[in-house]
Parts: sequence; C-alpha cells; structure tokens
Amino acid sequence: MKNKTYTTGDVAEICGVSPDTVSRWFDGGQLQGYRLGEKGDRRIPHESLRLFMQGRGIPLERLTQGEVSVLVVDEDPWYLDHVVSVLGKEERYAVQGVSSALDAGMVLVQRVPQVVLLDSGHCELSPQALLNRLKVVEELAATKVVILFRDGATPTKRGFDGVLVKPFEVVELIAVLESVVG
Repeated sequence: MKNKTYTTGDVAEICGVSPDTVSRWFDGGQLQGYRLGEKGDRRIPHESLRLFMQGRGIPLERLTQGEVSVLVVDEDPWYLDHVVSVLGKEERYAVQGVSSALDAGMVLVQRVPQVVLLDSGHCELSPQALLNRLKVVEELAATKVVILFRDGATPTKRGFDGVLVKPFEVVELIAVLESVVG
C-alpha cells in the first residue's frame, strides 16, 4: 500500500467529502501530491494521505477498508520473498514478511494482522505455541493462522484456520487466504 496513489475521487470517498473539497485541499497545499502533466489530474501518495488524515483526525481505518493485512513468518528466504512479492502485487493485501520469532512478535503487537502465514518448520517458533498465545491475547484473538507444511510432511489442521503444503501455487495461497478471512 505504501506505493499506492489516489485520485481526488478516491480521496473524497475515503474522507467522506466531495472531490471539489479534495481539490481545494490539494491546490491550497494542505494535501501533498503531484499532477500528471502541467495541468493534469492530481495524484496523492498513500503516505501523504495517511499523514493528512492523521492530522485532521479522520479515522485511518477508512484507508485500509477492504484490505487484508498478512504477516508471513518463514525462515526460508526464497518462500518469504516469494510470498511477500506475490501478495504485494495484489491490491487487496497489505503484506509484511519476517524470518525471526522476535520480529514476528513485534509485528503482531504493532500491526495486529488479520492473517499469519506460519512455516511449520520454523526452528525458533512453535506454531502450536503461537496459536495458543494468539487465542488468549484479546487484541490478537481474531487473527487467523495458516500453517505452511513442507512437502513430505503430514499436514494436519490442529486448530489452525488453514493449511498449505509447500510448494503451492499462487491460486492456492489466495484461495486459502480468502477462505479464512471470509
């Protein structure tokens, strides 16, 4: 989402105002962005809009409505980069990847993702212990956990919200994500 840009119509819908109001904010320098060409359409970068909304007291949840936040926890750099890259190309997902248990804990507290994709073979992090911990922390109880098994392992759901076996296809990954977030 950080690289996303918005039109004045997009901003108007998010902020609950008319496009003319957004144009006045932009032309008055209150809302930072750029034009396409000398007198072209206005574009507002995601971070500029977020800061503007924060400064005006407009709820930031409006900026992420319909977006699914995903945390990928995997020690395998190829899978971590691949999944983050694939989901990052889909507008519906705000994805972050980490390889360590410490980083996973920090992201869980700061972002409270809707879904965690967790490698079952992670040596620092017991998937079952993480699942149990999430269920008792009120702010994280609604977080869904999809367990990623390595090829050859016996996949079992064991209370997880979804299961994927590596290697998996992108369509399988997205289908599992959509099934767990409803």
